[in-house]
Amino acid sequence: MDVDPSDVRLLALAWRLDAKRMCHFTRQQWASLAAYGVKTVADLKAALASIMRDALRNFKSYYTFAFSFGLDLDRGERVLPAETAIALWQLVFSDPSTPSVHLDSWIEFLREKKTKGVSRDTWDLYLVFTQTIDKDCSNYDFMDAWPSLLDEFVQHIRGDAE
Repeated sequence: MDVDPSDVRLLALAWRLDAKRMCHFTRQQWASLAAYGVKTVADLKAALASIMRDALRNFKSYYTFAFSFGLDLDRGERVLPAETAIALWQLVFSDPSTPSVHLDSWIEFLREKKTKGVSRDTWDLYLVFTQTIDKDCSNYDFMDAWPSLLDEFVQHIRGDAE
Protein backbone atom coordinates (compact mmCIF):
# COMPACT_ATOMS: atom_id res chain seq x y z
CA MET A 1 0.00 0.00 0.00
CA ASP A 2 3.03 2.24 0.43
CA VAL A 3 1.61 3.96 3.54
CA ASP A 4 3.77 4.61 6.59
CA PRO A 5 2.62 2.35 9.48
CA SER A 6 2.48 5.40 11.77
CA ASP A 7 0.13 7.24 9.39
CA VAL A 8 -2.98 8.39 11.28
CA ARG A 9 -5.14 7.16 8.39
CA LEU A 10 -4.29 3.59 9.36
CA LEU A 11 -5.71 4.19 12.84
CA ALA A 12 -8.85 5.55 11.15
CA LEU A 13 -8.96 2.41 8.99
CA ALA A 14 -8.70 0.21 12.08
CA TRP A 15 -11.53 2.27 13.65
CA ARG A 16 -13.67 1.88 10.53
CA LEU A 17 -13.04 -1.90 10.53
CA ASP A 18 -13.62 -2.06 14.31
CA ALA A 19 -10.37 -3.98 14.61
CA LYS A 20 -9.82 -5.62 17.98
CA ARG A 21 -6.05 -5.88 17.63
CA MET A 22 -3.29 -4.05 15.84
CA CYS A 23 -2.47 -5.57 12.45
CA HIS A 24 -5.30 -8.15 12.65
CA PHE A 25 -8.24 -7.75 10.28
CA THR A 26 -10.86 -10.38 9.51
CA ARG A 27 -12.27 -11.18 6.09
CA GLN A 28 -15.62 -9.78 7.23
CA GLN A 29 -13.96 -6.53 8.30
CA TRP A 30 -12.25 -6.20 4.92
CA ALA A 31 -15.56 -6.95 3.16
CA SER A 32 -17.14 -3.99 4.96
CA LEU A 33 -14.91 -1.69 2.92
CA ALA A 34 -17.16 -2.32 -0.09
CA ALA A 35 -19.14 0.68 1.16
CA TYR A 36 -16.11 2.75 0.12
CA GLY A 37 -15.81 1.01 -3.25
CA VAL A 38 -12.73 -0.91 -2.16
CA LYS A 39 -11.88 -3.92 -4.31
CA THR A 40 -8.12 -3.56 -4.64
CA VAL A 41 -5.18 -2.26 -2.64
CA ALA A 42 -5.17 0.83 -4.87
CA ASP A 43 -8.87 1.37 -4.04
CA LEU A 44 -8.07 1.07 -0.35
CA LYS A 45 -5.28 3.62 -0.55
CA ALA A 46 -7.64 5.99 -2.36
CA ALA A 47 -10.37 5.44 0.25
CA LEU A 48 -8.15 6.32 3.22
CA ALA A 49 -8.92 10.05 2.94
CA SER A 50 -12.66 9.36 3.05
CA ILE A 51 -12.25 6.97 5.98
CA MET A 52 -10.21 9.62 7.81
CA ARG A 53 -12.96 12.21 7.23
CA ASP A 54 -15.51 9.76 8.66
CA ALA A 55 -13.33 9.22 11.73
CA LEU A 56 -13.06 12.98 12.30
CA ARG A 57 -16.83 13.44 11.86
CA ASN A 58 -17.31 10.72 14.49
CA PHE A 59 -14.41 11.90 16.63
CA LYS A 60 -15.66 10.72 20.02
CA SER A 61 -16.17 7.18 18.70
CA TYR A 62 -12.79 7.25 16.97
CA TYR A 63 -11.07 8.62 20.09
CA THR A 64 -12.71 6.04 22.37
CA PHE A 65 -11.78 3.25 19.96
CA ALA A 66 -8.10 4.23 20.06
CA PHE A 67 -7.79 3.28 23.74
CA SER A 68 -9.06 -0.28 23.25
CA PHE A 69 -7.09 -0.66 20.04
CA GLY A 70 -3.88 0.24 21.86
CA LEU A 71 -4.27 -2.46 24.50
CA ASP A 72 -2.30 -5.69 24.15
CA LEU A 73 -5.10 -8.21 24.59
CA ASP A 74 -2.68 -11.13 24.54
CA ARG A 75 -1.08 -9.74 27.69
CA GLY A 76 -4.46 -8.97 29.28
CA GLU A 77 -3.78 -5.23 29.47
CA ARG A 78 -6.50 -3.06 30.96
CA VAL A 79 -4.31 0.04 31.25
CA LEU A 80 -2.48 1.53 28.29
CA PRO A 81 1.27 1.78 28.71
CA ALA A 82 2.01 5.51 28.91
CA GLU A 83 4.15 5.60 25.76
CA THR A 84 1.40 3.84 23.79
CA ALA A 85 -1.16 6.32 25.11
CA ILE A 86 1.12 9.22 24.19
CA ALA A 87 1.60 7.89 20.65
CA LEU A 88 -2.15 7.44 20.24
CA TRP A 89 -2.90 10.94 21.60
CA GLN A 90 -0.41 12.36 19.12
CA LEU A 91 -2.20 10.52 16.31
CA VAL A 92 -5.80 11.31 17.23
CA PHE A 93 -5.07 14.98 17.85
CA SER A 94 -2.83 15.39 14.78
CA ASP A 95 -5.56 16.79 12.55
CA PRO A 96 -6.06 20.57 12.75
CA SER A 97 -9.82 20.03 13.16
CA THR A 98 -9.25 18.17 16.44
CA PRO A 99 -6.75 20.25 18.39
CA SER A 100 -5.79 19.74 22.00
CA VAL A 101 -4.31 22.91 23.48
CA HIS A 102 -2.99 20.82 26.36
CA LEU A 103 -1.35 17.99 24.42
CA ASP A 104 2.29 19.10 24.45
CA SER A 105 2.30 20.07 28.12
CA TRP A 106 0.26 16.94 29.02
CA ILE A 107 2.81 14.68 27.31
CA GLU A 108 5.70 16.53 28.94
CA PHE A 109 3.99 16.17 32.33
CA LEU A 110 3.40 12.42 31.85
CA ARG A 111 7.02 11.87 30.91
CA GLU A 112 8.41 14.03 33.74
CA LYS A 113 6.20 12.18 36.21
CA LYS A 114 7.33 8.88 34.67
CA THR A 115 3.72 7.76 34.40
CA LYS A 116 3.62 4.04 33.70
CA GLY A 117 0.05 3.65 32.46
CA VAL A 118 -3.15 5.45 31.54
CA SER A 119 -6.52 4.11 32.68
CA ARG A 120 -9.63 4.17 30.51
CA ASP A 121 -11.13 6.77 32.84
CA THR A 122 -8.17 9.09 32.37
CA TRP A 123 -8.19 8.47 28.61
CA ASP A 124 -11.92 9.20 28.29
CA LEU A 125 -11.88 12.26 30.51
CA TYR A 126 -8.80 13.74 28.83
CA LEU A 127 -11.05 14.31 25.80
CA VAL A 128 -13.61 16.15 27.94
CA PHE A 129 -10.77 18.05 29.63
CA THR A 130 -9.21 19.19 26.38
CA GLN A 131 -12.58 20.24 24.96
CA THR A 132 -13.69 22.24 28.01
CA ILE A 133 -10.69 23.46 29.99
CA ASP A 134 -8.78 26.60 29.00
CA LYS A 135 -5.08 26.34 28.21
CA ASP A 136 -4.16 28.00 31.54
CA CYS A 137 -6.62 25.70 33.36
CA SER A 138 -8.22 28.70 35.04
CA ASN A 139 -11.69 27.18 34.61
CA TYR A 140 -10.71 23.81 36.09
CA ASP A 141 -12.60 22.88 39.26
CA PHE A 142 -10.89 20.37 41.54
CA MET A 143 -14.30 19.58 43.05
CA ASP A 144 -15.46 18.07 39.75
CA ALA A 145 -14.97 14.34 39.27
CA TRP A 146 -11.67 14.37 37.36
CA PRO A 147 -9.09 11.58 37.56
CA SER A 148 -6.30 12.34 40.02
CA LEU A 149 -3.75 12.42 37.20
CA LEU A 150 -5.59 15.36 35.65
CA ASP A 151 -5.74 17.08 39.05
CA GLU A 152 -1.96 16.68 39.32
CA PHE A 153 -1.51 18.01 35.79
CA VAL A 154 -3.54 21.14 36.56
CA GLN A 155 -1.53 21.73 39.73
CA HIS A 156 1.62 21.39 37.62
CA ILE A 157 0.32 23.89 35.05
CA ARG A 158 -0.84 26.39 37.64
CA GLY A 159 2.46 26.06 39.49
CA ASP A 160 4.40 26.77 36.29
CA ALA A 161 2.29 29.87 35.67
CA GLU A 162 3.18 31.43 39.00
